[in-house]
Amino acid sequence: RAPYFLSKGISGNFVAFGLATDAMTQLAVTILLAPLLMRYPARILGAAAFAIEAVALILAIFTTETWQMFIANIMAGLGVGTLMLLQTVIWPTYFGRANIGAIRGLATPISLVFSAAGATVTGLVFDASGSYFIAWWIATAGLVIGSVMLGLTRPPKWTPFKHEVASG
Repeated sequence: RAPYFLSKGISGNFVAFGLATDAMTQLAVTILLAPLLMRYPARILGAAAFAIEAVALILAIFTTETWQMFIANIMAGLGVGTLMLLQTVIWPTYFGRANIGAIRGLATPISLVFSAAGATVTGLVFDASGSYFIAWWIATAGLVIGSVMLGLTRPPKWTPFKHEVASG
């Protein structure tokens, strides 16, 4: 997002502070969200987080002023922070705890590869087309699809924790 915001004429100092605001928001939301996990299903909070990320990206696309960049970054921080916290709840809810290490051990590198590739692919799209819009609209569509899928995917009817073998 930084090169894009710079290309919109936003000061580098404000862009740096805006990205720091994103990170500070992630930290705050992980602390403040914990009580909501007791009241609302993790899949609903996760679906909302994906939707917030989509809104953040749309706001970024249409940013022309410094204050808009800050709003987009705060929204991005809300979404990412929520998703980071929810991973500790969603994985065991859907797959149980018995093999969570193996499941996360397989899924995490795949997730990291896609995360790392995102900036590179976006840069390649920009180099080829002269615009970030194509890549960002594809990412927005992916976030909306993820939001709908997570919102509609209910956990298994069985409780994973009842079917686990006690160790020792």
